[in-house]
Amino acid sequence: MAEVSYSVRAVERTLAILKCFSPAHTEHTYQDIAQETGIPESTAFKLMKLLTQEGFLSEVDKGVFRIGLEMYRLGSLYITDKSLVQTAQPWLRELADRTGMTANLGVRHDADNSRILIEQGTSPLSLSTRLGENMPYTSSALAKALVLDLPLEELERILPPPPWAALTKNTITTMPQFIKELALSRERGYTVDNEEGVLGNRCFGAPVYDASGEIVAAISVTGTTLEATPEAEPCIVQQLIEIAHCISEELGYQRVEPTPQVKGVRS
Repeated sequence: MAEVSYSVRAVERTLAILKCFSPAHTEHTYQDIAQETGIPESTAFKLMKLLTQEGFLSEVDKGVFRIGLEMYRLGSLYITDKSLVQTAQPWLRELADRTGMTANLGVRHDADNSRILIEQGTSPLSLSTRLGENMPYTSSALAKALVLDLPLEELERILPPPPWAALTKNTITTMPQFIKELALSRERGYTVDNEEGVLGNRCFGAPVYDASGEIVAAISVTGTTLEATPEAEPCIVQQLIEIAHCISEELGYQRVEPTPQVKGVRS
């Protein structure tokens, strides 16, 4: 009976720790948690380290913690009527049907990201991807699209110090290379993973915007180099960008068209 009581108390303390995090208080030390909850500092430290090991917390600096990717993944299962996932799902299915390639929806949570929805492609060559996967920002088309609008200071904060490990001969390994790649992606309107993560795979990604004009998610299509050939690329990305825009519109995004300038008239 004592063992059961101890287990229940440990669960209660763990939940109390998680409830300390909020939009207004995104980061805490174990001393903060101990003061706010009344949990002994040593216990708070041990529980927070365990939560970090399991992915429910993330240690962003020595002794400073914030919500981890696993919490976001679980939270995404609780979906309201007009959620991102429910809005995107039929469009993602259409994208997979149109291209034959596997379509993905991803979101960013600070330095982490996660693939939260997958629609399998119809092509016999279509590749499988993993739900909840945290993708490298420098070698994934989906992850690149999530950080397409971030300034250099923010990129330096969320990315590990370069040089980054080369997964293939095409992997981007330095910050100047990555900045150049993002600039090119913004110019053409989509991101590319050109066998940067896995040899034989090519992927294209595009950002999804909300009513405020912020990037809140990204979509991508994943295929083999036999499907995603340079010749097929224009057609594939046209479908991708169109679907990304449809999802964005349903989330309230309104694209601002440049105002035409009439010669001799000042706006």
